[in-house]
Amino acid sequence: MRRAFSYQGIAYWGLVLLSVPLVSCTDGSSTGRPPNLIALEVLDPTGSTLDILLPRSDAGILFLSVSPLSSIRATFDALLDPSKAQELSGDVAAASGKNVAFVHFLSSNGPTQLGLLAQYNPSRRQNHGPAPTVTFTAPQALPSGVTLTLVLQRAALTDKLGRPYVGFDGGTFETRPFIATVTLPQTPQPLTFTPRISFSSITGPLQAGAVFVLRAGAQVEIEVVADPSARNTWVVSPVGQGVPWSPGLHQLHLVPEKITDPFGTSLPAASYVFPFIVGAAAAVDGGLHDGSTVQDAAANDAASD
Repeated sequence: MRRAFSYQGIAYWGLVLLSVPLVSCTDGSSTGRPPNLIALEVLDPTGSTLDILLPRSDAGILFLSVSPLSSIRATFDALLDPSKAQELSGDVAAASGKNVAFVHFLSSNGPTQLGLLAQYNPSRRQNHGPAPTVTFTAPQALPSGVTLTLVLQRAALTDKLGRPYVGFDGGTFETRPFIATVTLPQTPQPLTFTPRISFSSITGPLQAGAVFVLRAGAQVEIEVVADPSARNTWVVSPVGQGVPWSPGLHQLHLVPEKITDPFGTSLPAASYVFPFIVGAAAAVDGGLHDGSTVQDAAANDAASD
């Protein structure tokens, strides 16, 4: 027996559904309630995202660490007062806001607080509706290899009626240690070859003797400059504009205690020796080979002890 459908019943339920008020992201003053914090995420430069909105428990849970170059994004379900999240008094575009969020961590000097810079975006959309965000960045970088506690300032994150947002005050996450990565080809390179040293964070001031190059046991006069296209990378070349390397086997050395992040954290103690060949082919005398990195150097050094 076929079941008969009641179009009258369908019409009734359609009217019921239409009568239910739809909730959307609007100005908090029009919804009768303050904004809710609906997402709090750490955005890693690799493209990965770490959710830190919910309080964490260390018991039996593995927490992923993020790059010290990460930013933090807070998402709300209603508009905020932009004059509190950013500096709007200037004649030019809005400047980054201050005193809106801080991270706390334990440094060599004890408990430390670092203020973050805030950027408000009222036009971001999510799930077909507005989802205003405030993105926080460190003035230089976050400290390396520490646990950070983010604290949001409710007085700076309010709607236009002055009501502070509803939700958690922040979250906790870890940053990866400060390391260097050097990858040099084993095959002979042009005399104009420029070795590059990449770091997991930006570096502090370059110290004399932090990097040196040897050829046939003698030190080569070099200059080390920041790569303008990557703020966490150094480029090494002979001193003088357009001066080429001499042909042969070279060894690039890093002195770990002389290379730090902006907070004074130095590279881990290890042997940082990276050979490269320019000009005619030469034998690699027991050094590291193609694809070598700092981690490889440390492992080789430990194995030889």
